[in-house]
Amino acid sequence: MKINLNAATDGVQDRTDAKVREAILYVAARCERDATFGATLLNKILFFADLDLFLRTGKSVTERQHQKLPQGPALRCLLHVREEMECPGPSQSLKRERRSFHGKLQHGPVALRQADTSVFTSSELAALDAAIEGLRGKTAAQASRLSHKRFNWWDILKLRETVDLRMALLRKPKNIPREVFERAAVLA
Repeated sequence: MKINLNAATDGVQDRTDAKVREAILYVAARCERDATFGATLLNKILFFADLDLFLRTGKSVTERQHQKLPQGPALRCLLHVREEMECPGPSQSLKRERRSFHGKLQHGPVALRQADTSVFTSSELAALDAAIEGLRGKTAAQASRLSHKRFNWWDILKLRETVDLRMALLRKPKNIPREVFERAAVLA
């Protein structure tokens, strides 16, 4: 299985950024009535869509890298792409809505236009839909715990380290020393 999670040259980054933009809009529109939906849940939905499609096909929806953050995996490019989408002007396609959920402030992304779903295959849309439905109604904390549990190598990764989706294919033995993991990563 081959997967390109480092798309960065010859227009590939532009194409994958476009997919990330459209995925954000698609998810935001589908989740607009979900009171629990915010930035953390968006990250988890994109991660689970990428992971689930990767496990079935060897390809991810976004074709971009995720990184380990305290609340769970997030696309490395997400902040950059969201900032571009939220920039005021004629091309603004997303706004951030502040709202309270059980006393906590959320920054929920709100789509200002429909997503262009033609950039996705039917399998990619199905993966996005499955991730949305799987996390619908979950709080950010619940979704974060689920992402840590589902990705069996989570506790070995350092903060901001790349979450290699191929690791989900491996079964992690208990108490594996970090040095062994790092050596295996170099050999892979």
